[in-house]
Amino acid sequence: MSDFSSKSILKNIFSLSLGRVIAIMLNLVSIMFVARFLGVEKFGSFSYLIALTGVIAKTIEFGFAPIVFRELSKDSNDYAILNSALSIVFVSFGTLLLICNLVLIILDTPYIQIFLINVLLSNIFFSSKIANIRELLSLPFKSRLSMSLPISLVVLDNILFLLLLIPINYLNLEVDFIVIAYVVANIPGFVFLIVLLYRKYKFKFQFNFSKTLFLVKSSLPLYGFIIIMALYQQIDIFFLKYWFGEYEVGLLSVANRFALPLLIIPSAIIDTFLPIIVKNRGINDSANKDIIMLIFKTLYLLSFVIATIFFFKSSSIVSLVWGNEYIDADIAATLLLFAQIFAFYNFIFLNIFIAYSYEKWNFIYALVLLTLNIFAIFTFIPEYSYVGAAIARFIAVFCGTLFYIFVFQKLNKNMFILSFRMIIWSMVLFGLIYILSYFPLFIYLFLSLVLVVIVTLVSRYFNSVEFGYLLKIFPNNKLLLYFVRE
Repeated sequence: MSDFSSKSILKNIFSLSLGRVIAIMLNLVSIMFVARFLGVEKFGSFSYLIALTGVIAKTIEFGFAPIVFRELSKDSNDYAILNSALSIVFVSFGTLLLICNLVLIILDTPYIQIFLINVLLSNIFFSSKIANIRELLSLPFKSRLSMSLPISLVVLDNILFLLLLIPINYLNLEVDFIVIAYVVANIPGFVFLIVLLYRKYKFKFQFNFSKTLFLVKSSLPLYGFIIIMALYQQIDIFFLKYWFGEYEVGLLSVANRFALPLLIIPSAIIDTFLPIIVKNRGINDSANKDIIMLIFKTLYLLSFVIATIFFFKSSSIVSLVWGNEYIDADIAATLLLFAQIFAFYNFIFLNIFIAYSYEKWNFIYALVLLTLNIFAIFTFIPEYSYVGAAIARFIAVFCGTLFYIFVFQKLNKNMFILSFRMIIWSMVLFGLIYILSYFPLFIYLFLSLVLVVIVTLVSRYFNSVEFGYLLKIFPNNKLLLYFVRE
C-alpha cells in the first residue's frame, strides 16, 4: 500500500472514525436538545436559516480542497498551492459579506435577521461543518495520514456547543442565542488548528496568488459541482417552506439528521485511502482496483445494515431520539437512509474521479442530480409534503449512482461494484433482521449487530484479496486469518 505503513493507515482510520463518531454523537445530542426546546416549527425556522446561509457560503468554496489535497499528497511540504487557495478564499469572503449585506438591506430584511445571517456566514472561517477555510487548514494533516489532532478539535467544537446550550432552559433563550452559540463554539478549535499547523509543520500563511491559474483551471468543474450540490442538498427545504411551512421543514430536517451525518463513514475511509490511490496512479493501478472494490463493498455493507436496522424500528428510534413530537418523520428518515446507500457510492466515485483527474464527470453528475431532484420535487412534494421531499432525494441519488456506474464502467471495464454474493448477503440479512424485529428495541439492536458480524464472516462477504488488504490494515488478527481461507 504505497509508502504508508499499516500502522499509519490503521491509526488514521481509527482516529478519523472515532473522532467523527464522537463529534456526530455530540452534535446529535445538541441538535436534539435544540429541537426539543424549540418545537417543530421554530426548529424548522432554525434549520431554514442554516440551509440558506449554507448555500450562500458554498459560492466561495470553489472546489479547492480536493485539488490541494491531491497536490499535497504528492508533496506534503510544498505549501504554495495551499497559500494560494487560502488567499483567494479570504478575498472572496470579504467580497461575499459586502454583497450579501447590500442585498439584505435592499430587500428591507429585519436587522435581527441580517445580524444572524452575518453570524452564520462567519462560520465559513471557523467551522469544520462548512468545508472551506477550516477544511483547507486540515489538508497538511490529511496528506500525512495524521488527522488525530484536527479531528480532536472537531470534537472540542461540539463539546463547547453542547455546553453553551445548557443555559437555554434556565434563561428561556431562543433562536438568536442558539445561532450565536453555533458559531462561537468553533472559534477555539480554529485557533488551535492554526497553532498546531505552525508548531508541527511550520506552516505560515502568506498571501500568495502564484497558483491561482492552476487552481482555477483544475477546480472549475468542481466549483460548478459544489454550487449545484449545495442547491441539491437544500432546495427541497426552500420549496417545502414555500408550499407548506416551517413545521414541515422541521420534520424533514429531523429526517435528514439521521442520514446526512453518516457521510462521516465514507469521508473517513476516502481521507485515508485517497493519498494511497493518488500515489499508485499510473504505477500500480491493479492495486488501486482492489482497494477501490474493497471500499465499495465496505460502504455498501455499512449503509445497508444501518438502513435495514432502522427500517424495522423506525418509529421507535425517531421517538427515542427526538421525542413523540417528531414521530411523523419516520417514513422520510427511512427513505433517506436507504438513499444513503447510493450517496455513499456517489461520494466514493466523486473522489476517485478527482484522484484520476476526471473532474468534469463530477460536474455532469451534479447537473443530472439537481435536474432529477427538481423534477421529482415538483412531482412529489405538492402531494406528499416532506415525505415527497425524501422520495425526490431517493430517486435523484439512485439515478446519480446509475450515471456514475455507466461512466465508471467505461473507464474501468472490469470493475464490478455489486456482486451476486453481495445480493445474497443482503437478502439473507434483511430476512433475519426482520425476524429479530419482534424483540424489544434495545435487544433488537444488539442482536442485529451480532447477526451482521456472523453472516458477513460466514458468507465470506469479502474475498481473499480483500481480506488480504484488511490484514495489512489489521495485522495478526486471528479472526481475519481464519476467514481469509476460501
